[in-house]
Amino acid sequence: MVHLMKRMKNQYNENSQQKQAGDTSVFMNKLLNYDPNDDIDYERELGFVNATDDFPKTDMITLVTQGSWKYAHHLVELAERWDGPISVAIYTPGFDIACETIHQLRRCYTKIRRKVTFSLFFPSKLPPYSSANKTRFDDISCKNITFPLPDGTPMEKFGAYPTNAGRNTARMVVYTDYILLADIELIPSRNITRMFVKMLHRDGKTDKNVVYVIPPFEVSETVPLPENKQELLQLLKKKQAIPFHKVSSDKELAPTSIRQTRTMCLSYSLACRISKAYK
Repeated sequence: MVHLMKRMKNQYNENSQQKQAGDTSVFMNKLLNYDPNDDIDYERELGFVNATDDFPKTDMITLVTQGSWKYAHHLVELAERWDGPISVAIYTPGFDIACETIHQLRRCYTKIRRKVTFSLFFPSKLPPYSSANKTRFDDISCKNITFPLPDGTPMEKFGAYPTNAGRNTARMVVYTDYILLADIELIPSRNITRMFVKMLHRDGKTDKNVVYVIPPFEVSETVPLPENKQELLQLLKKKQAIPFHKVSSDKELAPTSIRQTRTMCLSYSLACRISKAYK
C-alpha cells in the first residue's frame, strides 16, 4: 500500500534534465492554472545543485517538496526510503546557513547527492549571501554534525513562510511523467514509485488530467515506521497511528472525510483517484 507518514510527539545530467523539465513544467502549470508571475515577489535559482544520478522520464515519479533550512535534514530519511528523484526548494532569505546546510547534507549523505536536486527561492529584496564561514563545518566529521545547523537567525524575522512559492519552485525542475507533492516532513512508504506505476498500468489509468490523493498518517515516535499496509493497520488499531492532522485545532487542516478515506484508501486501493474537482 502507498501511504505517507509523519512522526508525532507524545501521542541529472544537468543540461538534459533542465531541457526536459521545461515541457513537464509547462504542462503542470496549465493543469494547475498557475502563472509563474504570480510569485513575482520571489526570485529563484533553479537547479542550484543537481542530483548526480540520472533517472528515466517514463514511468517515474519525482517527489516534490520544499522547506526552510531548519527542516532540510528530513531529506536524509526521504532519500533513504524514496526510490526515485527528489526535487526540493529551500527558502534562503538573506543568509547563507541554508546553502551551508545543502553543502553538508550532500557531503555526508550519498543518497542525497545521488537523488536530490536543490533549488533556492527567496524574497527579491533578500537574496542569500556568502560569507567567509561558508564551509566552517567541513572540518567536523559527518557523524558529529547535528542538523539543523546552529544559526541565530529566527525565521520569524522574514514573515510568513511562502509555502506555495516553494512548491512551485520545486515543480519547475521536474522532468518525469509523474510527481508526488508532499511536505518535507512526510515520509513515503517504500517502493511507492514501483507500486504506483504498476497500479496505473494494471487499471489502464494513465490520463494526465487525473490527481491521485495519497492518505497521510501520523505515527508515534515510539514505534518504527510501518513498512506495509498490514503494519499500518495494526498501528491504527493500537492507536499508535492516526490520520494526519486529526488532533489539529485548525479546521482548515483537519482531514476530510476520514472514515471514507480510510475505507477507500486502506481497504481497496493504493491511492484515491480524483478527477475534475476535489471536495
